[in-house]
Amino acid sequence: MSTIKMTVDDWIAVEDNPRQRDTERHAAKARHLKQFSPTHAFVAAAKLPSGKLVKLDGHTRALLWKRKELDRPKAVEVSIVPAKSMDEVKELYTHYDNIGAVEIATDKVSGAFREINFQPKSTLLKTGRIGSALRTAMVGVGGWSAREQDFNVYRAINEFACEILALDDLNLGKGSASTGIIAAFLLSYRKHGESVIPFWSAVFANAGTKANGQMDGVQALNELMMQRRGMYGGQNVLDLCARALHACEKWLNGDSLSMIPRPLDLTSYITRKEKRLVA
Repeated sequence: MSTIKMTVDDWIAVEDNPRQRDTERHAAKARHLKQFSPTHAFVAAAKLPSGKLVKLDGHTRALLWKRKELDRPKAVEVSIVPAKSMDEVKELYTHYDNIGAVEIATDKVSGAFREINFQPKSTLLKTGRIGSALRTAMVGVGGWSAREQDFNVYRAINEFACEILALDDLNLGKGSASTGIIAAFLLSYRKHGESVIPFWSAVFANAGTKANGQMDGVQALNELMMQRRGMYGGQNVLDLCARALHACEKWLNGDSLSMIPRPLDLTSYITRKEKRLVA
């Protein structure tokens, strides 16, 4: 994946994805876009062998910018994802649409918490905005597609009940951790238990170490998180989760890194013995 900068007008002119749903309806409901945020400047597009670009997200922003109903950034930063065909472009859109663009309904998460008599104490979990992180984590324990249409948030919360309790104990605030990072916490705790808590506590406190071009896993992940701030989309979520797990493994082994961690294979990170997959 590479990144380029474009003017807002050039982004508006990029072809919409054939699978984009009713942009007009989205624009009418996009109250979260009415107040300008620097994160609006991060979008994604697929690039065909011909060089043609097709939007993977940012359709609603493009429409609102065109209508002058949303403040424009000076430029947009476009994550470019190579695609071999238009069919692959449409498939990529499904990944971005399902994980990165819209959080799974918070009322479903809250209802699932009530079902297991769990009353979260952290603001992060009180808001219920962990559905997409759970979907990503379920890829790690089941090898399922992150875009699976029949994802069951109730089953996922039962699957990760112990890990969610541990996450709640960190007492994180709303917006203090992104989808990919929360998913990485859940998976690393599943694999290693309490031994990962010092690592994640240091990550959220930005307490890594760096000297002579070498970083511990905490610092490497913090630098990666800074690079990815404001970047959304399903592939980015999966990639960030996989790289965060590598940083955690390096830290647990006492190994240093000279660059950002490479991504691990999510589908093989959790061994068969470590899987629960409740019914």
